[in-house]
This record gives sequence, structure tokens and C-alpha cells, in this order.
Amino acid sequence: MSSLLYILIAILILGVLIIVHELGHYTVGKLLKFRITEFGIGFGPKLFSWGKKETKYSVRALPLGGFVAFAGEDEDAPDDPRAMNNMPWYKRLLVLFAGAGFNIIFALLTCFIVICIMGKQLPAPVISSVAEDAPVQQQALQQGDIVTAVNGVSVGSYDEFKAQLDKWAEEGQLDLTLTVDRNGQSVQVPALLYESTDEEGNTAIKLGVTITYNTVPIPVGEAIGETFSTSWELTKEMFRFLGRLFTGNASIQDVSGPISTIGIMSDTISVGVESAGAQGALLIILQLCWLIGLNLAIFNLLPIPALDGGRMVFVIIEAIRRKPINRELEAKIHAIGFMVLIGLVIVLEIARAIIL
Repeated sequence: MSSLLYILIAILILGVLIIVHELGHYTVGKLLKFRITEFGIGFGPKLFSWGKKETKYSVRALPLGGFVAFAGEDEDAPDDPRAMNNMPWYKRLLVLFAGAGFNIIFALLTCFIVICIMGKQLPAPVISSVAEDAPVQQQALQQGDIVTAVNGVSVGSYDEFKAQLDKWAEEGQLDLTLTVDRNGQSVQVPALLYESTDEEGNTAIKLGVTITYNTVPIPVGEAIGETFSTSWELTKEMFRFLGRLFTGNASIQDVSGPISTIGIMSDTISVGVESAGAQGALLIILQLCWLIGLNLAIFNLLPIPALDGGRMVFVIIEAIRRKPINRELEAKIHAIGFMVLIGLVIVLEIARAIIL
């Protein structure tokens, strides 16, 4: 596939994640009886629209993302009790959080699917292939053989297997007997450690086999637990990165704007296709949906004007004061916040282009 196709797939992934985000606002807003004037897919000029009731649905020319237009979102609407700013504060908080909430749910779902596809990795070393230059003894090994012992010493992991090979090599004992599990049967296979020289002239003692890991289907309950634990570890790492960012300990190479993110995603998908074909590409796409989706959720919940988290701060202040901050002032603050974010993205992209 061409690099342009990888870029289009990356753009599509980002677009889907943004639509999921907006769908969260829309779904919870509808459930809580907010007046929604439009749900749009994409931005820019309107290609076509439908809907004759209070909510219009549209598809726009630029396919990246979407939007939900709530009545009375940035201004007072005294004659409309269902306008955003006339609804109870706790309902507004739920609607504002729903975008990130849907991203989190979608990220967990994609992570769960990846874990189920990949299965549970067993620690025992599995023979993947035998090198062409390996001694004839090794040719009796078959792809899928699970190594269980070396010279009668049990090995339950790659590290134990490697330790045994190193031990016998140091002692000069090059003739080995490998015990392997082959389709449920225990088989003894002779093997010989041999000396090999690489292109740079370095010599090493090796067995001449490629080792992988055996995988088995993972129980649903265990997959769910693994999904939450893995996602929690990723979330903690994101907050650690934010800490480094605000303390000035993060490098510019560690931060990506939308354009850089699309490029990185495109390259990652390309590697997945080249290494494992269509299935590898599917796994990479699902993993990107998990990674980027969780990032998008956390970023949107930051207390920054123009982001959902910033709007939530104003709602919480209103609940504490029992009266809202001037709507025009709030709208100006969000507008300034939006412009600052766009400016930072532009500066970031230029800086990355110069440095990289």
C-alpha cells in the first residue's frame, strides 16, 4: 500500500475518535433533554443535511471530526428552558464529561479486542524457525515445538532456556538434547551449539533457532482485568508525561500536534503491514484507537479554556457561587483559549519540523 493510503487511514482513525467524542455529548444531551440544533460530521461547507425536527444532521466537506451544536451554549437564552445554560449544573457536567467518557469506553473496548485477538502469552519458548546454516541435528526441530528441557533440566521461560544454553556453552558442552512438546507429545531432539560469525566479524556460540512465545485464548474475565490494568498503567504514564511537560523536563520530540500525530500513526500502520500483513495492520489500528482515544479523553478533561475540562470548571464555579459567570466573559475566555491552543499547535509543528 502507498504511503498516501496510510496517511488517509490515520486521518480516518482520528476522525472516528473525534466523532465518538461528539457522539458522547450528543447521546447524553439527548437523554437529558437538552436542545441540540445540529450534529455535524466533519467541518467546513455543508455537503448535505437531513432532519425536520429540532435537530439537524449534516455531513461537511472536511471529514476530520465533527461537532454538536447545543442551543444557548455560549449565551443566555432566557426563553428556552432546554438551552444548555438553563439546564441544571449537574446535567451540564454530565454532558461535558460524556465526550471524554465515550472516548474512554471506546478505548477500553478496542484494548479488550486486541487482548482477545492476541491471546494469552505463555512463557515457555517456542521454536519459530531454524537457521539455514544450523547443524543438521537442529533440522529435526519443527515450527511450534515448545522447549521444555535442555539436557534434562526443565525450562519454563525464554530466560531459563537462554541460561541453560549459556551454561553449556561456557562448559564446552556443545552437544545438547532438547525436550520439546510437539502436539502434546514429549519428543527428544538432538541439537548442537555452533560458532557463527556475523557481517562485522564478531563470533558467537549459538543454537541457530528463532524463538517466539506460545499463545492460547484468554478467558473473558482475565481479558477484562487485563484491559483495565493496562489502560490504567497507560493513564498513569500520560499524567507522568504531563508532569514532565509542565516542569519543562519533556523534550519537543516527545510532543506531537495533529499533523505530526498523523505522520507517526501512518508510519506505525506501515510497519504493522510490512511485518504481519493485514492482521498486523488491524492490530496496530486497534492499538492506535486505544492509545490515541485515551490520550484524547485525558487531554479534553484538562482544565484549559475551550476544552471540556475548562468548561466544566466554569460550571463547578457556577454551582459553588449559585450564579453563573458573565456569559459573554466566559465565551471570550474560551475563544482566547481556543486561539492559544491553535497557536501552540502551529508553533509545535514548526518546531518539530525544524528540529527533526
